[in-house]
Order: sequence, then structure tokens, then C-alpha cells
Amino acid sequence: MGVKKRRKEYKVLCKGCGVEFETIYREKKFHTKECYWDFLKGKPLPHNPGFKKNHTPWNKGKECPQIGIFLKGKKRPEKVKKKISKTLKGKHNSPKTEFKKGNHPSSEFKKGSIPWNKGKTGLCSEKTLKKMGKSHIGQIPWNKGTKGIMKSWNKGMKMSEDYCRTNSEAQIKKYKKGRIVWNKGEKMGEEHYKNNCDSHNTEEYKKKTSKIHKEKFLNPEFLKKLHKSLNLKPNKKEEILIELLDKILPNEYKYVGDYSFWLEGRNPDFLNVNGQKKLIELFGDYWHNLEKFPNKETPEERISHFKKYGFDTLIIWEKELKNVDKLAKKIIGFNGE
Repeated sequence: MGVKKRRKEYKVLCKGCGVEFETIYREKKFHTKECYWDFLKGKPLPHNPGFKKNHTPWNKGKECPQIGIFLKGKKRPEKVKKKISKTLKGKHNSPKTEFKKGNHPSSEFKKGSIPWNKGKTGLCSEKTLKKMGKSHIGQIPWNKGTKGIMKSWNKGMKMSEDYCRTNSEAQIKKYKKGRIVWNKGEKMGEEHYKNNCDSHNTEEYKKKTSKIHKEKFLNPEFLKKLHKSLNLKPNKKEEILIELLDKILPNEYKYVGDYSFWLEGRNPDFLNVNGQKKLIELFGDYWHNLEKFPNKETPEERISHFKKYGFDTLIIWEKELKNVDKLAKKIIGFNGE
């Protein structure tokens, strides 16, 4: 009887637990079945060191003969593709591989899931709440100093015609198939009208609201905040008048229609900066039409209001901007008086 040759043993690192073990089979990757199932479930052990330094994989620089020779430059048949898809259905990669692919886990609640603290109050005592409040004191918010730096990704971008067309067609198809608007057929109840609409239409309520608004516009601190928050800029008609004033009377009038200058709740459009107490108002043909807006302030009322503080006012209508030469003579005559 001849002596049996001893098979060659290979040292392999287990992918599940990271322990080095000896096997006859070079392609074996797991020490036990438990390691294999833990690896499939995505539960890598904390002591798994992975590849050690100066460790070379067994297949480095080698090509698989099946791929390198038989399938190179060829497409898989549909039967093989269907078999592969059936075998892979229901199987998921480990969280590490999914994260590498870019499939990050979403932190949003799924449909039907209820948060653990829904409807619960008084979970934290007053002491803990005070401690939490003190811990936040002195913390700098993440977006401090980013005003004007952070911009939306689609600022200045316009949608293409093809995109707008496809989007509109998709919405039309949805409504044709039977999609219904969420509030279709619903009407405001009588109780809502009685509680809200009827109470707002009374004269007492209107007087109270008018007083509150008048007091706000007399407060200089409120007006400063309003000027900073709105950041108003001149419209097209005002820009035309600004150009004309710069040509005729340079460094004479300043645009203050951005709520930077007030006189007892009234904001003029242009203010003389050269020592004269003179104002210029630009009235739009539509918004200052008394037939459409009878409650609007008349030009005479506007002039008399500024006259209380010693200011002379010139009112320019939108129509007059068409004849620039005539308007220029009118402004020069008002400024020279």
C-alpha cells in the first residue's frame, strides 16, 4: 500500500469573524456557518481586523478563465439574466456595501409608524429642562454668518421647454385618470363665518386694527426694521426718473422710496439732499386712480401732509415720463423756486 499524499493546506482569514484558519480549499472564506450567516445579515463583528498589513490576496493579478476567455466581449443571454435575477431577489447587501454605493439610510418615518413620544407630556422634569436650557447657552448656530453666502442650487436657472411640456402632460394624465383635488366639494361652514368673518367686518374691529397700524408706522424702531427686512429697490418707472434727475440735477435728489425716510407715517420717493426742504413724488396711473381706488390718498392731501413739516412737494404722474423734455423743465422750475 502506497502512502497517501497529504493535501496542501492554505491559511485564510475568515470574512465574518476575522480569525485565521487552515483549509484544503483555497476559495473558502468563512470559518463556520455562523460566520457566513452573520455576514449575510450584515453583522460584522467588532474585532474583525480585515486584511493585515503586507497581506496579498490569493487572486491578485490573476484573471478568471470564465470571464477572461468565454464571456469577454459577449452579452449574457436572457435566460441566464432571468435566473440571476430570481436568485438575487430578496437578498440584500450588507450596510457597509450599501453605504459605499450611496444608498444612505433615511431618517424619515415610514408610513404608519408612530413616534414613541406621541401624546406624552411631562416626560422630563423641570430640573432636566433647566439643565438642557443651560447647556444650549453660548452655543453658536450652524448657519451663523451664512447670510448672503448660502444660495439655492437653482437660482438663476430656467426650466427648459421640454421639461415644462413633459411636466404639464404628466399632470394632465393624472387628472384624466381620476385624480381628485383634496378639497373638492368642501365648503366653509357657517360656524367659521360666524366666528371669524362676521367679527372682522365690524366697525369696532376695523378701528382697532387701523389704530394699531398707525402706531406701528409712527415708531422709528419698527420703521428701521422694516427698511432692513424688505430691502426695497426702485421699480422701472422710478429708475427712469432717477436717470433724468442725475442728468438735470446731479447730487441734488436721493431716492428714499425704500422706506429709509419717513414723515409721520408717510414715505416720499425722492428727497433733496442739498439743503432745500423739497420732495418729489411719482404717482402711478393705475394705483393712484381715484375711480378704481376711492379710498386712496389724493395729491392735495399728500402735499398738505408734508407741508406741516415745511416740505414742498412736486407730484409727477406716470404719463409725464413719456415727454422727458417737458418733465425736465417742470423739475428745474420746481427746484429753482
